[in-house]
Amino acid sequence: MLLCRYGKGRQGYADGKFLELQFYVLSVYVIATHIVLL
Repeated sequence: MLLCRYGKGRQGYADGKFLELQFYVLSVYVIATHIVLL
């Protein structure tokens, strides 16, 4: 990801992990709501 390149060292790594976590939570949320709607 481009966002990871802007952060340097540990901060950039933390930002990358945070984005990864956000994406994971969002996908779980979408799947859960999809199951509920079905």
